[in-house]
Formats: sequence, structure tokens, C-alpha cells
Amino acid sequence: MSITSHAKCPSLNLLQHFDLRFLSHNFHQKRFLIVPRKSILQVEFPDTPVNFILATLSQSKYRLYHAYRVLEEAHRTFSQENPPYNKIKTARKMQPEFQDATVQAFIANKNSDPSRVEILRELCAARRMRRKAEEKRKLERQAELEEEFNEARARADGTMSECGCCFGDYPMNRMVHCNGDILHWFCKTCAKQTADTEIGNSRYELHCMSMDGCEGGFAMDQRLVSAYPLALDVC
Repeated sequence: MSITSHAKCPSLNLLQHFDLRFLSHNFHQKRFLIVPRKSILQVEFPDTPVNFILATLSQSKYRLYHAYRVLEEAHRTFSQENPPYNKIKTARKMQPEFQDATVQAFIANKNSDPSRVEILRELCAARRMRRKAEEKRKLERQAELEEEFNEARARADGTMSECGCCFGDYPMNRMVHCNGDILHWFCKTCAKQTADTEIGNSRYELHCMSMDGCEGGFAMDQRLVSAYPLALDVC
């Protein structure tokens, strides 16, 4: 059969037409997946280059929430010594359509496009995750600073003591002691680990951990300070 006869073959023309329609469908489907998500992520991460955003979207199979988490971590842990990408020089500006109030109003509107509503719900979930994680890190950092200040003050005041279990030095107001005739001091970490071990071994009495043969236990106030499980009996 000649090339001319191939061109006139109905089945061949139908196959070619089908292939073109299939490719066109895939292109538009991928465009539908990429464009709105890319636009959102460009605003959320204003100094992240588009090629990195697109690569992240592709690796996350165009799931906005997953891509958001990857980009947030890359942004938060960005290091000039080993950068995952080169930041753009002029950061993008927040677009009004992606502000929280506008997004919530769009979602609440019953006439809104359902597919876009779904994407924006995913954005809201990602933002909540980000804010929650940032608040947790902020509180953890604040606690670290308070502990550093407390230790510095204890060293200056001479109120540091050695843990009778791990032998580390700690401020005495961060330790617990037994109620024996001679007080033995332990850091809260060792006390908590010992309590957890006792419960794991189905023992519900906590004795002094000193190697001196102390038969003391721990009063309720010491258990509360050290975060002992309340199921443990006071010895």
C-alpha cells in the first residue's frame, strides 16, 4: 500500500485523530493540575524559583499539601553553604486573591468552582500546618532560652548539683530528690526514664535510684515536678 493509500485509509486517520486528542487531553489535564497550584506556591514561597516549585510539584504528583511541606522545609532550613536552589533577587508580592479572608470567602461561596475550592481547602490545611509548626518551634526555642538562663543563674548562685544516676550537673530547681534520711538528687530525665521502666516491668513502686542502698521513695510533690506517671505508688 502506498503512502497515498495510507492517507486515505479511514482507520489510520481515526487512529491519528485519537492520538492527537489523547495527547491534547493529557496536556490540558496536566495544565489544570499545575497552573493553579504553581500560582499558589509562588505566592507562599516568594523567593523560591519557579523551576524548583515545578520540580517539587512533579515529585509530589501535583499534590499541593505535600509539595507545600517540602517547599516549607527547604525554605526554613535554607543554607547559603549548601543551598537547594538560588533564591530570586526580587521576592514576589502577595496577591489579594490568596489572602486568608479572600480564600475563606471563596470557599464559603456556594457558587464557587468546586475544583478550585478543593485546591484552596488544601492550601488552608497547609497554612494551618505551617502556623502550628512555627508556633511549636517558637515555644520550644523559648523554653530552651529559659533553661539556658536558669542554668547560668544556678551556676552563678552555686545551686548546681550532680545527678545520682547519670552524673551530669543540673540546676537543683530542675531536679528531684528522694525522701530518705539522706536526700539523693536526680535529674528529671533519669527520674522519668526509671519510672517508665518500672511501669514497663509491671512494677508500680518507685524507690530511690541511689547506689548507696537508700530505701527512700519519692513524695507526691517530687513526682509531679519530674512528670512521673501518677499510677506509680509513693514509697
